[in-house]
Amino acid sequence: MAVEMMKNPAKSSELTVERRLNDFLKRFYLVRMLQGFVITLIVSLVYIGIALVLSNVLHAGPVMGGVLFWLFVALSGWLLVVLVVLPGLRWLGLLRRMDYKEASRIITGTHGDIRDRIINVYELKKELPEQYSDLYLEAIRQKTEEIRWFDFNKALPIRDLVKNIPWLVALILVVIGSYAIFPRFVKSGIDAVVRYNQNEPAKVVYGYRILNDSLKVVVGDDITIEVEPSFDPGRERIGIQIAGNYDALVKEDEHYRHTIREVNRNLDFRFVFNNQESQVYRVEVLLRPEMVNQTVIVAPPTYTGLPHETIEGQSSIEVIRGSVVTWQLLMNHTNKVTIVNGDNQQELLVEDRKAVHSEKISSDREIKIICKNDNGLTTSYPFYITTKRDDYPYIRVTENVYDDDDRQRYVEGFIQDDFGFSKLERVIDRNGQEEITELEVSKDLLSQTFYHSLNLKDTGS
Repeated sequence: MAVEMMKNPAKSSELTVERRLNDFLKRFYLVRMLQGFVITLIVSLVYIGIALVLSNVLHAGPVMGGVLFWLFVALSGWLLVVLVVLPGLRWLGLLRRMDYKEASRIITGTHGDIRDRIINVYELKKELPEQYSDLYLEAIRQKTEEIRWFDFNKALPIRDLVKNIPWLVALILVVIGSYAIFPRFVKSGIDAVVRYNQNEPAKVVYGYRILNDSLKVVVGDDITIEVEPSFDPGRERIGIQIAGNYDALVKEDEHYRHTIREVNRNLDFRFVFNNQESQVYRVEVLLRPEMVNQTVIVAPPTYTGLPHETIEGQSSIEVIRGSVVTWQLLMNHTNKVTIVNGDNQQELLVEDRKAVHSEKISSDREIKIICKNDNGLTTSYPFYITTKRDDYPYIRVTENVYDDDDRQRYVEGFIQDDFGFSKLERVIDRNGQEEITELEVSKDLLSQTFYHSLNLKDTGS
């Protein structure tokens, strides 16, 4: 054989290239098989994670559990056949591999510096006449020499394999961490999917009777669930699963209990015993009626000349007796509003979460604003009003005489009022006819002194 190759260098060159291509193809399919195995694991782990979440959140029954299980089998099986089994059979040589021309295309596609040189060796061999010439032999030898030192392994898709390995490692760590932190969540999800055909009988085996009159709770309050099992658990614990979290029930006499703190949303829960879950129960949250804004408009008596006053968010005010107070209310989760004033009650019309109430205030009082809703819940808001009495204006007058004419009088006076003065008038009665003269005063002062000169002759005295 060696003598034949020495006599036939074209044959020797062809065999050298052929051997290297065969080695390349074996390594190529081995890398493809490993890469397919990694991809299959990644896709399977992602699917398992999604299936666990869906089975817990949607409380998968037998039908949904079966769909998730067989979809996983079909997807994983298809990936194994296409990405692992077929490349493995080609690696072992049990299935037809790609031809040398296709292998040459892969190699030269990655490294253009030997473009078409591999396949040229075979094309020249096919064209080699029986009585080959030195020219053909030299061409084959030259093409072989050009690719002698090139490493075909550089064209292997090893980089794609390496890029997927960190993703696989990260997913494995996530799976391990999830099982360590939420073991019940993972186990219940696996049971729902893998043991989907056992779920329905399990629900019938262990029964539970809720002792609560109602599973409704006001938002933000605690609720204690009391349950009586229809079986004897012995020393085994009965658990409760709420939103993927697992806790053990506390035994008290012949029944069990569990307290959920500060419930702010509807919660679904199940009882768990011996890895078998009960039916789904629900804690329903009742929203409390509330007043979110209160605007009070105070209109003083018109004679005071005072402007209207707008007050936001206060629960007590002081007003002048006779003022008209208007409440503008904004509520949430409220269907009715009642104003309670002593023994009197008045229902307000609620439209678009708003209600309005007006009342004339003549004395101190405590008013209650009660918000109600269809859940039977009420919230009361006290409102305190203090009144200021408006006394009559005060006036003091002193008469003085400063000359010999005792008919000329000089009047010095003092006036005072809680809200000032709009005018001061002198009134003279002439045989039943009033003669009115307006005296000059400052309207901005609550108390002041005034002076006036009066001739008794003018008054008819």
